[in-house]
Amino acid sequence: MKKILIIALFTALAFAIKAQGNLQFNRVFLVENSFTIPINILGPFSDVSITVPAGKVWKIESVMASIYNGNGSISTSVAVLLNNKSLYQGEVMASFPVWLPEGTYTLRLVYTSNTGSTNNVAYGGISGIEFNVTP
Repeated sequence: MKKILIIALFTALAFAIKAQGNLQFNRVFLVENSFTIPINILGPFSDVSITVPAGKVWKIESVMASIYNGNGSISTSVAVLLNNKSLYQGEVMASFPVWLPEGTYTLRLVYTSNTGSTNNVAYGGISGIEFNVTP
């Protein structure tokens, strides 16, 4: 009898606790950023403003970044920051996934080294899943 009472109490508590909502898949997204780097410039950056709409959350699954120099080779001397927090720098990545609630954020692409080549192009971006928050 005591066991049944305990089970009934936990069941009642489970129904009494109200969750903040459920997540429903909405879409896959990709946000990209790039800029051309003049010769012998160290540390220029490019910002992209991103907005997670009201009633949505984003789950960032991955980040990518590279530099294409005039010789055709790829370098990873670029950093990707989200609101000035590093998602990627060199070979070091943040722990994923990264969850973003609704709001506006700045995705910054920063060139972090000087190759001395002309017309370097820095590329960076994030990809993930957008969910609807349902009651």
